Amino acid sequence: MDWLGIVPGWDGTYLNYLEAKEIVRKLGLKSQNEWREYAKSSKKPYDIPAKPSDVYKKEFEGFGAWLGTGRIS
Repeated sequence: MDWLGIVPGWDGTYLNYLEAKEIVRKLGLKSQNEWREYAKSSKKPYDIPAKPSDVYKKEFEGFGAWLGTGRIS
């Protein structure tokens, strides 16, 4: 990523919700706080949004569904 936040080779398109959720669930994160820390790290793929509730407004079911914990806040 350059200083403007541009990622070479990435067109700015995110994975669809179901694909992204499947990848995120495999991470084994247990809380929204763990997700936030992960999302800030260099480990998060560019095609998965740091704020899934903003990108997947219609599909997003909450962090319990996103992470696979089933927890409802």
